[in-house]
Amino acid sequence: MAVRLNWLNKVLGVALPDVEANKKLTFGEINELRDAVNSHADNIEDLEGHPSRSDNPHNVNATQVGLGNVNNTADADKPVSTAQQEALDAKVAITDIVNELTSNLVNKPLSAAQGKVLKDAIDLINQSLLSDNSNLDTLQEVVDFIEINKDSLDNLSIASIAGLQAALDGKATQASHDNHLADTDNPHGVTKSQVGLANVDNTADLAKPISTAQQAAFDAKLDKSANVQALVSLTQAAYDALTPDANTLYFITE
Repeated sequence: MAVRLNWLNKVLGVALPDVEANKKLTFGEINELRDAVNSHADNIEDLEGHPSRSDNPHNVNATQVGLGNVNNTADADKPVSTAQQEALDAKVAITDIVNELTSNLVNKPLSAAQGKVLKDAIDLINQSLLSDNSNLDTLQEVVDFIEINKDSLDNLSIASIAGLQAALDGKATQASHDNHLADTDNPHGVTKSQVGLANVDNTADLAKPISTAQQAAFDAKLDKSANVQALVSLTQAAYDALTPDANTLYFITE
């Protein structure tokens, strides 16, 4: 009986009478036990239904199940993570790929199609230059081709080479380059902040005003023109209450 009563103590959350094992209960103890059980009948019903509840009765949170850093967002709504962005930054944008051989852009990748065109041209040149013959017959064929087509090559112009004029138009002339290098009138508009002198005023040394630090030093000195005839020591309050005499030197004491 004592074990059963101890269990009820825990379930009902009330203090029940202590009963020794195999001891008969008095009517008073039985009535007290009955009243306690009846007053906590709801607790017993809740306890019986507790194992089957699926509505998180203990209010367990994400941190307690090891997901404290997880955001409650659907997969389709998740932002680009830091690691994903770093991986994306290492990729080449499709719009940056150049698909022509006449471009003068730097730090831009060439498309595979144009790369093959360039490789085919290089392979053709290498094939023309390769020869096991000590007389360089293959190279001679190149020379012969140039001589045969000399007139066409002599008449070759900038306009006849696709993209050449556009590339040249984007370049500065030698004269413009030389004039720019010789320009000493600050052609790039450099400011005083850019040369580390943002706080400097454009005044000659002789025209500079008295600085704050200089004025503080002057205030601690006595004017040479003063005709001091007396020295007086007094408090600040006493000094404020009098009319200072130009020929008296006052010392403020606290």
